[in-house]
Amino acid sequence: MRVSLDGPDGWAPGWIGKGQRAPVRLRRQQGGGGVLVWAGIIKDELVGPFRVEDGVKLNSQSYCQFLEDTFFKQWYRKKTASFKKNMIFMQDNAPSHASKYSTAWLARKGIKE
Repeated sequence: MRVSLDGPDGWAPGWIGKGQRAPVRLRRQQGGGGVLVWAGIIKDELVGPFRVEDGVKLNSQSYCQFLEDTFFKQWYRKKTASFKKNMIFMQDNAPSHASKYSTAWLARKGIKE
């Protein structure tokens, strides 16, 4: 999920009084910026959010490495065998999530989708 400073469409709520100038807003085109984060919800627990380092393009290999460094090392390893056996790992169909590489890698980790 990408979190942008100006939102997805540049729209911002608020009032501008008569004779007042609109506040300056930075937009993506002007370097407004944002961050890429990964988070999950499993049962009643928030997993993450984990920030993706700036400049990292998440292809299948880098996505799996990101999961290894965050989800698996910081959260999953602390769970019981019973929990792991019954957990379902759901993702959207982003190319790095749905690739043959990623699905095979997750299967080797014992994750069912």
